Amino acid sequence: APGDTILHWDSLAVALRASGRAVLLLDPRGHGRSLAPSCALPFRAWGREDELAALGATDVRAALRALARVARVDTSRYVVIGSGVSCAIAAQAAEADARVHALVLLSPDAPPTRRGALRARLARMRLPTYFQTAAEDRPSFLWVETLYQAGDAPNSRVADAPGAGLGPAAMRHAPDTVTRLLRWLDAPKPARPRPAPPPPPRRRG
Repeated sequence: APGDTILHWDSLAVALRASGRAVLLLDPRGHGRSLAPSCALPFRAWGREDELAALGATDVRAALRALARVARVDTSRYVVIGSGVSCAIAAQAAEADARVHALVLLSPDAPPTRRGALRARLARMRLPTYFQTAAEDRPSFLWVETLYQAGDAPNSRVADAPGAGLGPAAMRHAPDTVTRLLRWLDAPKPARPRPAPPPPPRRRG
């Protein structure tokens, strides 16, 4: 998420690597190492959130292609993890790629005007999703519960992280939270449903 550093992700990233998974950490455009002329500073994102979120979703697939070129990694199935306001980007990336077999949303947050879009996306995907909330989370439990009920609830989970901090930082002080997530990732998941075909065009007359 914007404002996160690699230190926030160390415990989760190390645990994912130890479990045999390749790991990529991506900054959203305009933040951290994703500064570029198209969005050179965080404030340049104001008023362009939807545009940059769509670009951020395509960045996930581009990063995966780059990883496959330099490492022996099976990219036929992968998991997308989002934190805070970047959870919306993670969901958008997951919807755009059928290879994503699970989604993880840590301390999901979104402006009130964008919450409906995230909920609708989860409802369309019906993708197994792991939600983690932390003690310092601003989002209410009801908001996370709404997201959980909108998607594939039978194969999803809502978990609490008692440690200090938000998102992945809460895992640094509570190792059990990482273990729970890894168990959920390793559990069998149903095949991803095919998207519904678009409705036929209406005839005039």
